[in-house]
Amino acid sequence: MPGLVKNCHKVIMWICATLFLIGISQSIPVQVMAGAPANVQFSIPSVQGMAGQQIDIPVTVTPAYPGIAAYGLQLDYDMNVLEAVSVTPSYGNASGTACLEDQEGCFQASINSASGWIRMGWFDISGGDLPIVAAKQLFVVHFKIKSSIPSGSTLLSVDASNPEKLNVTDASGNDMRALVTIGQSGLADLSALSTTTGELSPVFTAANNAYRQSVSQSVYTTSVTAVLYDPDATLRINGAPAVSGVPSAPIALSTGDNAIPVEVTAANGSYTNTYTVVVNRAPSTNAQLSSLTTSAGALSPVFSPITTSYNVYVGQNVTSLTVNAAVYEPSAKLSVNDVKLNSGTDSESIPLKPGNNAIIVTVKAQDDATKQDYTVNVYRALPDRDSSSDNSPHSSDSAPTGTDPTSGNPEVAIIVDGVKQDKLAKASTEKAGDRTITTVKLDQNKIISKLEKEGIKVITIPVSGNSEVVVGQLTGQMVKLMETKEAVLEIKTDRASYTLPASQMKIDDISSKLGSNIKLQDIIVSVKIALPSKETLASMQKTAAENGVHMAAPPVNFEVTAAWGDKSVDVQRFNNYVERMITLPAGVQASQISTGIVVNPDGSFSHVPTKITTKDGHDYAVINSLTNSTYAVVYSPKQFADVETHWSKQDVNDMASRLIVQGVNEQSFVPDQSITRAEFISIMVRSLGIKRGLSAALPSDVRSEDWYADAAATALSYQLVSGYEDGSFRPNQTITRAEAAVILNQASKLAKLPQTTVEEAAKQLQNFNDHQAVADWAKQAMAGAVSNGILQGDHQSLMPQDNVTRAQTAAMMRRLLQQANLINN
Repeated sequence: MPGLVKNCHKVIMWICATLFLIGISQSIPVQVMAGAPANVQFSIPSVQGMAGQQIDIPVTVTPAYPGIAAYGLQLDYDMNVLEAVSVTPSYGNASGTACLEDQEGCFQASINSASGWIRMGWFDISGGDLPIVAAKQLFVVHFKIKSSIPSGSTLLSVDASNPEKLNVTDASGNDMRALVTIGQSGLADLSALSTTTGELSPVFTAANNAYRQSVSQSVYTTSVTAVLYDPDATLRINGAPAVSGVPSAPIALSTGDNAIPVEVTAANGSYTNTYTVVVNRAPSTNAQLSSLTTSAGALSPVFSPITTSYNVYVGQNVTSLTVNAAVYEPSAKLSVNDVKLNSGTDSESIPLKPGNNAIIVTVKAQDDATKQDYTVNVYRALPDRDSSSDNSPHSSDSAPTGTDPTSGNPEVAIIVDGVKQDKLAKASTEKAGDRTITTVKLDQNKIISKLEKEGIKVITIPVSGNSEVVVGQLTGQMVKLMETKEAVLEIKTDRASYTLPASQMKIDDISSKLGSNIKLQDIIVSVKIALPSKETLASMQKTAAENGVHMAAPPVNFEVTAAWGDKSVDVQRFNNYVERMITLPAGVQASQISTGIVVNPDGSFSHVPTKITTKDGHDYAVINSLTNSTYAVVYSPKQFADVETHWSKQDVNDMASRLIVQGVNEQSFVPDQSITRAEFISIMVRSLGIKRGLSAALPSDVRSEDWYADAAATALSYQLVSGYEDGSFRPNQTITRAEAAVILNQASKLAKLPQTTVEEAAKQLQNFNDHQAVADWAKQAMAGAVSNGILQGDHQSLMPQDNVTRAQTAAMMRRLLQQANLINN
């Protein structure tokens, strides 16, 4: 028999395997080696079960170089407890003739019930060209347990004293040393290895322990997924415990090589096998600034990383200034007029001559190839011209001339229903610190007279110039009359515009908050468009940089306040969406805009519904919000690898770019995973751009410290959800399509979408095969969602009781915003 295994030929139908016996206690794993050290490792689990049960015992092998060309193995068993039923090959063909044409080779097994042994053998039919080179399951032995397993009994064994009972050979017919483990496995191999950031090189095989991968600079983290061959083995990825088949926690990537160890320790602790994945992150090509200021004057336009040319105007008495610049990417190099500068610090003092002074700020990316120049043209005022002499210096590159704002109160023109009209308002300009404030006051008597006599719908206050703050001012009496006429107030500046229906100012509520018996004509209402403070701007730029978001247009603050004497009230919340438009800087394309953002009280920011429109040759970001705050426009493109071929690709990537949905990591979205009620309502609140922090009584099963508590309170405040009859919200329960439709229906009311009547609902649902499965409480909502194009069935079925997936959630929210004309189609 020993020679038979070594001299197998492809025409032989049967392998007489040599066997090697080893004894085992049922509770203590035992290992026996045929020669040392061990190269080939067989693993056999222990027997567990009850009398009368049929059990499966899989036998696996971990080969060694150059691979296994043939093996023979005899497994002995206790006949008093076990009955051998059959053997099923996992690798190899058991057919006597077909196996000769099978690349997996020939497998044979024989059971001797009288003697209590099973013999298994296999050989490579190619004569050694197709050996076993990776860990794999070889076969499964099926036993029936005849009686209770006695404590400490020996049920499976391999005879260690007989070299004929275990034989493994390589392609050259040489013996290979082997280890047999019965009980806990000695396997320390992977069956699969991958990352979230691309393909490994070379393609994974269990026999190879070293892999590489290259990623772009924009990839900041990766996650590694390793699948154990033996599920009882232990796994560590990058030094941290990991679970087989589950992505690791995100691993931060530095520029250059990042070696990630994947350690597998056998269940019996005998061996640790280490795989290494080296991820090479390319050097940065980011050559942008994150901030830019001068010690005198102010940049015009307001700084944006993608705007590369600025003007600064200073007085004649300013003979020098410094520049402070900071880079987005810490590894980038910075210089001002070819003098090196540390990011975030002041440059050397730069002398200024009368007229134009061009200052070049250069950013060189980490790759040493990408470069970006920012030009700051500092215009220093010319000396006053002496009327009796022409000896004073002049310059053709001096600052462009213009009309200085007056500090008086000249009458200015406003626009009423599209028609320019004079003498209805007065303007004044003043300095407050380093900020210029222009205030336009509407004439109460003249405006009220027009409102009473004419059906005025829109009053527009246009203000041009570089004032950092523009205020439109009117009285409470004007607001009240405009409210009754359903009129709108519009403030227009070069940077932004604000369209505010008078009804949204709620002047009666304002009056009651200011005091009792107050005359409306004594209340001063101010509608303000302003640049944020330097502190707010710096905070926004820092937050954007930390989150990989680029500000594509300068932020703008919108405020509405009402004052009476020394008392004032801020108008923070509206019943309906109120429109603002931010002018996009020259050179910024619509494709470079992802969404508008609003600054939250904690300094973070979140999405507000935004679409891009073009008027008179200029591009604008149209932002609709339910509150007042500071807004900006950002570019934050997102793509997930696992939706590349999924039906939801466009929906998911767009909503992720809008900061509404998030992936489970940088590369994966897991589109078909069901979503919970808490997750759904959180995404809904983000989609609608509702500012959080609103107070509401929380459901009985929502605690204030829960991550979703803020979203739940906000949703309750806006009546998007009502919870269950028992007062619970059931946040961790998956949400059905019917439940989602009810919430979507409430949101559609807020977005002013058409509502469906009960009669219309019944007719609408008749078009679906499973309309009878829709509960009465969900019929109107589901019909409305279908009618508004938010909910789509599948093969004429609504599937009301099916769970909503992450992909479906993204698609529903996107359709809701598109149908409400809040984002672009």
